Amino acid sequence: MALFRNRSLQTKINLVIVCVLLAFFALYSFVNYRQQRALMIDEAVEKARIIGAEAIRVRQYISTQLQEGKVALSMERYGLVPQVVSNRIGSLVAADLGYRVRQVSDRYRNPDNAPDAVESRLLRELAADPTLPGIHRITTIDKEPVFRYLQPLIAEQSCLECHGDPKDAPAFLHQKFPPEQDKSYHYTVGEVIGAVSVSIPMQRLQERTIAKVRTDLLHSGGILLGLMAG
Repeated sequence: MALFRNRSLQTKINLVIVCVLLAFFALYSFVNYRQQRALMIDEAVEKARIIGAEAIRVRQYISTQLQEGKVALSMERYGLVPQVVSNRIGSLVAADLGYRVRQVSDRYRNPDNAPDAVESRLLRELAADPTLPGIHRITTIDKEPVFRYLQPLIAEQSCLECHGDPKDAPAFLHQKFPPEQDKSYHYTVGEVIGAVSVSIPMQRLQERTIAKVRTDLLHSGGILLGLMAG
């Protein structure tokens, strides 16, 4: 304090101005980071929504083509089952992007579609409010932070061929998934039957955010230094 008192008035004014500018710079940095992080989450939601929509459209398209072509499903054509096609394509896309994309349901047939604890909780939230277009959370997978997004799968009439009344299902499904042991029958139209689950590593999202914030700070820092030098 004594050192400050011994300064000239002009020096004191300059020091106060510098402190004020640094405070504003720190505040700007904090606000900018928060804004860029919010934008990052919005972009992640949009990416995941597009992936989810494409998975749903694949199911719908394959189902329509099977019906229009009067293609009878069988064990040999198991790879043409709409849900199977959509799931496998999703896995290929996920591998290309470095994401995890899969279809989950509390009433799964394939153990690979079994939800984890977070997905189970989000599935219950979607089932409680069918009007939700999707739901997202930031959680962890194998102790690594990830952005999680679930987009609901709604039962349509075409789904009932394999998931409606067991007696109307193809014979090969009775063999592969006996009705008395399978909980994926008895769907009703409009029911939330599961979700497309998209997981994006937070590290990839944060790297983009930090890069954008760093660029902004360098630009703003240059202006600040110019003001201080002036």
